[in-house]
Amino acid sequence: HYITDAEKSGYSYIYNGNSWEKKAGINWRHNLQGTQWAEGQKRNHAVVHVSWNDACAFCAWLTKITDKIFRLPTEAEWEAATGWEPNSKQRTIYCGSNYIELVANYNGSHNTDFGSIGTKRPYEELYDMSGNVWEWCLDTYDAGYYSELNNGRVDNLNPKGPQRDGQKVIRGGSALNDASRCRVTARSFNNKEYCDGSGGFRVVMLEKK
Repeated sequence: HYITDAEKSGYSYIYNGNSWEKKAGINWRHNLQGTQWAEGQKRNHAVVHVSWNDACAFCAWLTKITDKIFRLPTEAEWEAATGWEPNSKQRTIYCGSNYIELVANYNGSHNTDFGSIGTKRPYEELYDMSGNVWEWCLDTYDAGYYSELNNGRVDNLNPKGPQRDGQKVIRGGSALNDASRCRVTARSFNNKEYCDGSGGFRVVMLEKK
């Protein structure tokens, strides 16, 4: 019975083929363009039109109904899941590859089925970390946070992000973005209540309760 931010506000942003458009009545039941999913389609596509608040509420619900703990990944955890390490010679530009065509749906892959999951090569059994849809992270965004890491002023082994409230980090890029926005190092952000047709999330599972 949870009511999402898009349902509360009565709208979300859809992509009309040329630009973003605010449209009434759009929520997680709809795709990028604002068309309602057919029942079978929802299982094969990333859920979009969900805010950071919605994603956290979903994690809290999963935690409640299972014997495990779920939450959004920190920005550091999200990066680690892509295999990218700052000092590693094995790191790749995209998740699991230096060739975006192998691992990501992006605006050069000619995939007209936006948000379809598992169509590219996985990395460590994880699909679509690069491209497809933007993914919310737990952290508050700070443009200068990585310089703080490099200066040794915060923990650079497993940083938890700035300890304050504010706009939240999104990572990974989407199928609307070019290759540069789908790099594992690319960062962006949005307000906690913001929803659009290119933004989704994935969760991390922690130890048992």
